[in-house]
Amino acid sequence: MLDLSYNNLEGMVPDEGIFKNSTVVSVIGNSQLCGGVNNDFGLPRCNFHQPKRLSHKLKMAIIAIAVLLALALFVTCLFLRSSRRKRRELKSSSKRNELMEEFSSRILECLNSIFRIGISCSVESPRERMEISDAVAQLCSVRNELQSTAAEQGR
Repeated sequence: MLDLSYNNLEGMVPDEGIFKNSTVVSVIGNSQLCGGVNNDFGLPRCNFHQPKRLSHKLKMAIIAIAVLLALALFVTCLFLRSSRRKRRELKSSSKRNELMEEFSSRILECLNSIFRIGISCSVESPRERMEISDAVAQLCSVRNELQSTAAEQGR
């Protein structure tokens, strides 16, 4: 005999195995137990509630809202990215404009001279290259010109 009385058990009592013979099993005092189709224990019938399924319209509404939210998030990210890029471009272009305004025509001429000296020193044919002594002399004169320009501008 299987005595399961007063054990605060709950749920459905199986209809198989030892539970087929109700004379050898005692489940008295377990008010939360219920019986299946072949209920020989005098227990109330089990009433399992199936979870309610979402209606088709509700599913479609949830999907539509999720898609719209994802799209809105994507558009927002694109907008933020492009606005940051525009700000960076504006900052860099304004910095370039400021730098160009700061350089006087003499400074630009000095830079142009430095570039010409560098190019003439790197010509492919050694015969056509500028002599090193000439390059040094010209670079020193450019340096002196830049120093005098900086002194005039108070830098």
